[in-house]
Amino acid sequence: IRDVERARGLGDVYKRQASERLKRIAASLTHLLTHTPKNPYSAVCNWAKAIRRQQRKARNKGRRVPRPYANPTCFGQLTTMDHWFAMDDLSRGLHDETACVTFRDRATDFIAAQGVHDKSAVHVCNFLVNLTALGEKLVYCYTDGAKELAKACIQLQVAHDPTIPGNKKQNAVAERANGVVQMGTRALLMQAGLPPPYWTYAVRYFCLCYNARKPDQVDSSWKRRFGYEFDGDLLPFGSLVRYMPPPESRYRVAKTGGTMVPGIYLGYVHKAGGMVGPEGYLVPIRQLDGLNMTTGRTHQGKRP
Repeated sequence: IRDVERARGLGDVYKRQASERLKRIAASLTHLLTHTPKNPYSAVCNWAKAIRRQQRKARNKGRRVPRPYANPTCFGQLTTMDHWFAMDDLSRGLHDETACVTFRDRATDFIAAQGVHDKSAVHVCNFLVNLTALGEKLVYCYTDGAKELAKACIQLQVAHDPTIPGNKKQNAVAERANGVVQMGTRALLMQAGLPPPYWTYAVRYFCLCYNARKPDQVDSSWKRRFGYEFDGDLLPFGSLVRYMPPPESRYRVAKTGGTMVPGIYLGYVHKAGGMVGPEGYLVPIRQLDGLNMTTGRTHQGKRP
């Protein structure tokens, strides 16, 4: 009986230690960058990542379908790609983006996403060309069979397999990548207090932070792809910063005023080859006055 009571006491101690550890993680910079994985002591995680209870049958759990290039060793050998849509007035991006293309590499777990203005192969090709670095090659891609994705693979000479039309279970990895990106984007927007149309910036910054993180002290997805850890500064999305506006900026500063002005940080500028920075996107605080929290525009209908 004493051994049982002692074991129960130790169990309570371990639970308290685990709870304290999760509370520290919830307030850490590493967690604030992506809110991944979900932390029960983070209010943003609980509000932005709430999902319905899964209804999967036991016989379908853990089932895998063999694929070509099933054991990839480098970036591009086995990839998945999908679209998700934001076509209604409440979901459109700040620059009228109506869809987002997501990409995931299975060898490195590298993810990427970008808002596009319409569902066309041209935008998909442009996204993939700018994502691929010098010396890399996309070999095989698995999609849900959407015409624009298949056409883009044909134009770029990438081996492609589609799922059975209407069967999303066969494209579970790509669908899961969509879910990871969408939930992460919701969390960043909620944490920053910015309107939903700013997802066009949040989605790309979330992917960067996700790729740069080191889960369980192992190599990050960025290092597994490029061979080195991401060495840029990472701030929580929507952080209040001070910066010097460029000379051609619309933001005017008095001759005797401070040269550094307050603004909201929206992430790095993305470049060809999957590179980012050192330039970044910033919005002056002054331009956010009267911002409509539904449309993301000012009362004059202008974008900040």
